[in-house]
Amino acid sequence: MRSTRGGKRSRKKYVVIPGDGDPCPRCGKPMQIREYADFNEKQENRGTFYTRWFCCMNESCKTTLVMPARYKVA
Repeated sequence: MRSTRGGKRSRKKYVVIPGDGDPCPRCGKPMQIREYADFNEKQENRGTFYTRWFCCMNESCKTTLVMPARYKVA
């Protein structure tokens, strides 16, 4: 059952880190590096989350997000 109060799901804002990230596992091109813009204690207190992730910017690639285990915080 969905809640109708908020309308769209709100997503956390991110910042793009300059430079090239890891190569995309599917197309091999460098990916964009992203992390939370306003990281706070509330996020730190939840179970698990990723501090940084990658986004493939190649339009012809089916891969969108890559979340490596090395950035996972438990």
